[in-house]
Amino acid sequence: MESKDFQEIHDLALKAWIFTYTHINKKELKKLIDEYYSKDKLEKYLGNIKLKRQSFILAIENKKIIGFCNIEIKKNQGELLGLYIEPELIGKGFGKALLVKGEEFLKVNKIRKYFTFVNKYNKLGFNFYLRNNFTRLPEKDKDDEFEEKALWYIEKEL
Repeated sequence: MESKDFQEIHDLALKAWIFTYTHINKKELKKLIDEYYSKDKLEKYLGNIKLKRQSFILAIENKKIIGFCNIEIKKNQGELLGLYIEPELIGKGFGKALLVKGEEFLKVNKIRKYFTFVNKYNKLGFNFYLRNNFTRLPEKDKDDEFEEKALWYIEKEL
């Protein structure tokens, strides 16, 4: 990832959220993506990448970003911050390939467990994670901006 990629990353995340969260107003989704994928937030990620505390892997086809995987190391554990694929390319292996690359980053850094939160309305994503050996721990679920316990905690041992 480079700063020239910021807008494309933002736009892909927004497109993916609009595809996934049809029950949420597009204006609300844009507001959240503007926050989560702001220039300042992505600049912070670049700093963490230089410090080898984070990996931000891009999938590129025909000079266009079609997916990305963002993983960070926190307190000897990994956290998958985001995994996005162009909606029309879901099911073609890009998500799995990005996840494998992210796990390689964790293994090189001797991280043996990582986690993420998946929204309970993201059935496609949740099933993807289950197929890739994640386990849900409901006792660690948390609230999102709209609803209590809407973010399901899932983790994976490497």
